Amino acid sequence: MKQTLASLWHPTLGMTVKDLQGGLYVFQFFHEVDMNRVLDMCPWTFNNQLLIIEKVVGCRHPSKVPLFHVYLWLQVHGLRSGFMSARCAQRIGNDVGEFVSVDPNNFTGLCRSYMRVRIQGDEWFSVTFCYEHLSTYCFICGLLGHRERFCPKLVERSKVPLQQLYGPELRAVSR
Repeated sequence: MKQTLASLWHPTLGMTVKDLQGGLYVFQFFHEVDMNRVLDMCPWTFNNQLLIIEKVVGCRHPSKVPLFHVYLWLQVHGLRSGFMSARCAQRIGNDVGEFVSVDPNNFTGLCRSYMRVRIQGDEWFSVTFCYEHLSTYCFICGLLGHRERFCPKLVERSKVPLQQLYGPELRAVSR
């Protein structure tokens, strides 16, 4: 894993990786530009498993850093032209999760049929959401980390046929 990620991230001034056990690793970059690039390009996966990455701030021990969220890019399809704005992107981002940033290319004149929003009016209309680089995902319960075959709801409701509430349309097509 260490070698694969180092070759993907290609840090200019290098990096070290320390295994803290229990699936917890510390990636130390020798330049802030390299660290910020890796954080900006989240989410990352290894062996089809989502990597939850967070910056260690201050003198905290890395095992004390809360790893509860992941940064994702959300594509919003079907927006009317008047709603393709940074303000609308922020509102949508906060409704779906926690707004982090908006793709600056949304408003540069590129011909794109969707708007990208980074997450953590009078008239109603529907839009479609697609998540970029969505990792292992269960279409039954909607949680990351397992597929339908291993869903806990299969055990809970083994006698009743389960309905797929989520589908592959949640995955954005690679750009």
